Amino acid sequence: MPYEYPAQAGTVRIVMRKRYWVFEFSGAHCGHWRTADEAAASVARHRTGSAKWDREPEEVPDDLLDWRPLGESI
Repeated sequence: MPYEYPAQAGTVRIVMRKRYWVFEFSGAHCGHWRTADEAAASVARHRTGSAKWDREPEEVPDDLLDWRPLGESI
């Protein structure tokens, strides 16, 4: 199930690509985590591999319960 969070800098997403979870922001796809929880924690800590996001001072939650499920997965 993919997730998104509407940050002020733009919507951030965590989606499954093949067997890994990937971070999407501003047209970039970064990282590869085994679980969506690991991905959310990395996004919240600004350790995604995306130079644009990792320098962004905005805070997002590290708990997936605060993210919203996307599309048909609801």
